[in-house]
Amino acid sequence: MTNVKFVIPDREQWLEQRVDTNYDVNIFTDGSRNDLGVGAGVFISSKNDFPFKKDVEDFQCLGNTVTVFQAEITAISNALLLVDHLEGFNVAFYVDSQSVILTLKSNIHTSKTALSCRIQLASFSHRNNVTVIWVPGHSGIFGNEQADLLANTGPAHDFYGPEPALPISTSIIKQGIKEWINDSKELYWRNIKYANHTKTFIKELNINFDAPLVCFERSMIRNILAVITGHGPFKVHLQKLKLAEETDCPKCGQDSDTSLHYITTCHYYREARKRTFGLTVLKGATKPSCINVSDLVRFIRVSGRFDQGC
Repeated sequence: MTNVKFVIPDREQWLEQRVDTNYDVNIFTDGSRNDLGVGAGVFISSKNDFPFKKDVEDFQCLGNTVTVFQAEITAISNALLLVDHLEGFNVAFYVDSQSVILTLKSNIHTSKTALSCRIQLASFSHRNNVTVIWVPGHSGIFGNEQADLLANTGPAHDFYGPEPALPISTSIIKQGIKEWINDSKELYWRNIKYANHTKTFIKELNINFDAPLVCFERSMIRNILAVITGHGPFKVHLQKLKLAEETDCPKCGQDSDTSLHYITTCHYYREARKRTFGLTVLKGATKPSCINVSDLVRFIRVSGRFDQGC
């Protein structure tokens, strides 16, 4: 758009008040998401109360299927509708998203929302001198703060019209699929009737054991799985396989030899526990479900349990 000037000043220029804001009409736009949904806000002020006698405020609720990027674009489109009657003015749009500015400046668009806004902006620029300026968000700049407040006000009001308000973006679809997969995994994990030993270590999926196991050597991965499943060189497990007659711990003899006993209370590994977790016995807030993979690996190495093959 040759009739539109795009300006992205440094943040320091704004903080030092070196950005030219001497325009007939200053339009601040913003899009925001909160717990209630997504909204778009517009704040318009004019020099010497002309062509607007007072500041103009506008907000819109956009529902829950809109991205913040789409909301930012929509805010600009809404502002263009509010000033569409103007002609022969110097108008500045202040936008706190550089990605939005670069999108409007580009000649290639994959977003229908952005393309529609660009067409609006081009049409408006034929009747007015238009400048689009980047403004740093949440920096105490009055107009931007007002636009942000209005954008956050939008979701608190009812959405009017058929949903979705805007075309659903690929990112929203991918996010929805990801959330559905994670929720399905969590539901399955909570409802299965077995793996009680493993659930002692992993109460919720991807919480405590979120480090990728593939970053460890193969033997260590085997040892980690032996501990969290209990299916390893522990006498209780070996007895089930008819490979051991007794289940007493071979190191302390005070309890059954399980991976939980090995990790939490076995007296023989008190020093290894102290060096790894800072405690000689794990209980309460330091229960197995609070142990992350890195600490578990360190304890396995410090204890030498699997090196000894017992």
